[in-house]
Amino acid sequence: MPSLSQNPYYILGISQHVSDAVIRSTCKKLSLKHHPDKAKPEDLVAATERMTQINNAYHKLKPENRKATDEQIQQAAAAVTSAQKETPQETPEWAKPKSWQAASEQYWRDEPERARQEQQEQQAGDQKRWDEYMKKHAHHEKQKNEDTESDTEYHAQKVQKAQKEKRKKEQQEQQERIRQQWEQRQRERREVRRQADEQNKENKPREAENYWRNAEENAWKRNEESSQRQEQDFRWQQQERVAAAICRLLKRVMAIGNSLKQRSARG
Repeated sequence: MPSLSQNPYYILGISQHVSDAVIRSTCKKLSLKHHPDKAKPEDLVAATERMTQINNAYHKLKPENRKATDEQIQQAAAAVTSAQKETPQETPEWAKPKSWQAASEQYWRDEPERARQEQQEQQAGDQKRWDEYMKKHAHHEKQKNEDTESDTEYHAQKVQKAQKEKRKKEQQEQQERIRQQWEQRQRERREVRRQADEQNKENKPREAENYWRNAEENAWKRNEESSQRQEQDFRWQQQERVAAAICRLLKRVMAIGNSLKQRSARG
């Protein structure tokens, strides 16, 4: 393993002592995150390179290849350590312990082009980090506003749902009250009907007796009235006969009187 940038553990951002399951899940997450299909057109090349690195690192860390990869990493680390021990690096003049300002001035005097390039790179990196920070901040604010809107919408939906449930509960309670009232009226009607039936059963013999008594009384009254009418009719007939006889008698008396008057007038 010639450099740290080719270390598969460094590429995946994991420790050398993790399990195979962690390696698979990490590779899956990174593949989904850096897939070229999700990258912007200007970031397509970088995403492709990053995806190639991830695939190569995962191939080296597969269970059948991981042991050989670990041995190569250990050998490379041992070689670097032995080389550092054999040939210690000479500390440049500008890197020797000095005050920060003096070291910077000496570095600008010795290597102005490199210092200017590093300064530009540092400024570009700072600007890029600042842009990323502002982008993340804007995204965070947008997400916060969306969350607030979603919370407001969720609260409104919750209130609406609670009101709907309340109305439904009130309707159910009203229907239950109506059903109970209807059942109460039915029970009262059944009770009244039962009492009436019992009373009819008790009064039926008495009503029959009263009926026949009334019938007998009515028949006797009708007979009495009929006999009275017959008797009255007979009396009227008797009176009419007597009056007719009296009229005939008076006529005869008057005729006799007239005849006597005529005889007396002749004599």
